[in-house]
Amino acid sequence: MVDHDGIRITPPETKPRLAILDLGLPEPVLDWAITDARGREVVWPDPVVPEYRVAVQYDGGHHRMQLRRGLDQYRDGITLLHGWRNIVIGTETFRPRIATAPRRIRGALWHRGWDPRTPLASPN
Repeated sequence: MVDHDGIRITPPETKPRLAILDLGLPEPVLDWAITDARGREVVWPDPVVPEYRVAVQYDGGHHRMQLRRGLDQYRDGITLLHGWRNIVIGTETFRPRIATAPRRIRGALWHRGWDPRTPLASPN
């Protein structure tokens, strides 16, 4: 699936993006790469809010496999190493009554300096 800007999106990536928008949080960016000091791409979270260095990783069912979990732990460590707050979410974090993903994303933004009383900048 491709959005109106020609960016690749999948249904799992759409859930956190819509949750962020529904809460009136800063608009997330898709297809963003976290880079190292030399400018090399090291992690590709979707979505991110780059001005607050908050990355969201959507881990679907295949992330429960042993090998995948090890790779995810490495990914999460690299994300933190480069100064980003990493929020890992899955399908269960969007189920009614336990929808923790939106609150976790909001909390991460707040801890990174986002103020809900400040008007959001309009997109470029």
